[in-house]
Amino acid sequence: MTQQERYVYPGALHIHTTYSDGSGTVEEVITAAHEAGLRWIMITDHDTLDGRHYEGWHEDVLLLVNHEITPLKNHFLALEIDEVIDRQQPTQAFIDNVYGRGGFGIIAHPDDHLVNKDEGVHPWDDWAVNWPGNATAETSIGIEIWNMMADWRSNRNRIQRPQHLTDLRAVSRGPTDAVMRWWDSLNAAGKRVFAIGGLDAHAFRLTYSGTEYTVFPYVEMFGTVTNYLILNEPLPQDDSRAACALVHRALRTGRSYIVNRMYGTQPAIPLLAPQNYNEWTIGDSPILAAGPLAMVADVGGAADLRLLCNGEIVAQGNGSLERAVDRPGAYRLEAYREGLPWLYTNPIYVRGA
Repeated sequence: MTQQERYVYPGALHIHTTYSDGSGTVEEVITAAHEAGLRWIMITDHDTLDGRHYEGWHEDVLLLVNHEITPLKNHFLALEIDEVIDRQQPTQAFIDNVYGRGGFGIIAHPDDHLVNKDEGVHPWDDWAVNWPGNATAETSIGIEIWNMMADWRSNRNRIQRPQHLTDLRAVSRGPTDAVMRWWDSLNAAGKRVFAIGGLDAHAFRLTYSGTEYTVFPYVEMFGTVTNYLILNEPLPQDDSRAACALVHRALRTGRSYIVNRMYGTQPAIPLLAPQNYNEWTIGDSPILAAGPLAMVADVGGAADLRLLCNGEIVAQGNGSLERAVDRPGAYRLEAYREGLPWLYTNPIYVRGA
């Protein structure tokens, strides 16, 4: 891949509407996305594709409609398929059904660890189940390393009431160490596992001390964990089907990075890997034997940067860093602002021979 122009599109996924248990209509969700400055959003209502007829462009926001498979535990976002997968089957079976139909999927809120059915908590209870049995050389699977509502559920008891219903910053702590180790270990083992940040947005209503609160409004959620897609061409405004396919492909190949916009945006690609006349980026697979390779990170301002290879920190910097690459592995970037989680990239997969 030679140097070329790339296009970056901020968006959000794992959103619920009145077609399942969200409080907002599809139209209201789209309006909130416009207000929040997103370019694409993905609705994943529980076990239904009833909103699929809304899919496509709505002015400058592209709407995709998929579904979430929701047994009691082990929820799974099923993407790019045209039928609802039966949730009344073993976890491995419904994963295989999604991939057998040409789709792909994302493990949802795997470390939703306050295990209490009354709290609506649904963790991924067997982390050995993480890959389709019918995998091919092109297979990838996703992990929702950051789920905003799981984050809220896990941290809301630390702060005073009713602040726990009104202040996302106070309850947001980011991905758990356990899920990050899991993600890194799968990529280090040779599987291609991409990460996303999900909102699990419901905007549900809750009454506390006689006052009703919305936890949390869609437009507020849309200003938090955002997935920036990296495309080699702009999304076609005149072809919704092709535009949706490009979004799915970018997710599936890990050409994205996660930014918590509560602490700042990052529209520029934060991690590049120059090699001779090529310039690789997130989701690419350069070959180390093709010549000297480096990882170059720049977030355009103050931030604590950490470059990791297979989960091990190999370089650190403030705002920028550069590291020559001398071994294969999955290289990814994390960034923190004032000690708070801000940015996570998917890996650049460096191969050996």
